[in-house]
Amino acid sequence: MIKSANIFVTGKVQGVGFRFTVQKIAMENGLYGWVKNLGDGSVEVFVQGDEKVIYPFIDKLKDNPTPFSKVRDVQWTWKATEKEFSSFDILY
Repeated sequence: MIKSANIFVTGKVQGVGFRFTVQKIAMENGLYGWVKNLGDGSVEVFVQGDEKVIYPFIDKLKDNPTPFSKVRDVQWTWKATEKEFSSFDILY
């Protein structure tokens, strides 16, 4: 069953290749959705896929996936799946 999660990542996550790394991890794990920078310096991720894959994906985000990122906190909630995505995009 497809699940959707809205994830907010705070810390040093802009200007360090974080969005590109999130996209790479998502695509390697068959997840769909998007990632974007927010005005407050955090990053928002909307991800869809198998729940068993989303949990490890969130764990990878917590582990500072780029050499220069410093993740302070990761908060997420399950969301209703209203639209199914077929790719994982970086939004600008």
